[in-house]
Amino acid sequence: MVKNELNNDLQLSILDFVHVYPGSNPIQSLKNLTEMVQLADRLGYKRYWFTRSFIFITRGSRQYNKDRFVIGSVANVAEKLKRLAKEALVDEIIIADFYPSQESRLNGHQLLAEAFDINLNSYQD
Repeated sequence: MVKNELNNDLQLSILDFVHVYPGSNPIQSLKNLTEMVQLADRLGYKRYWFTRSFIFITRGSRQYNKDRFVIGSVANVAEKLKRLAKEALVDEIIIADFYPSQESRLNGHQLLAEAFDINLNSYQD
């Protein structure tokens, strides 16, 4: 398990926008949601959050928020998130994702769990 500056376990959580992918529908999105929640539970993510609103990204907001998004390979994303968590002295990182498909989303969260060395099913609330 990755430790933060205070030597506490660094936990990952998921913020879900309940994506409706192109060519999909709301019923499939709920099935995808169930699959994602089950994966997060198996991988040992700390919490699973849902959004109440949508993100509207304009050209100006992209520039303003560019440093708030972490994009890249799993290794680069994990390294930057660990560094930011250490600087901020936090013990939890909430991941909001914008994967292009359910398959890539499941794979991405699996790889992040591995990069953060999350102990499977180890979290006790």
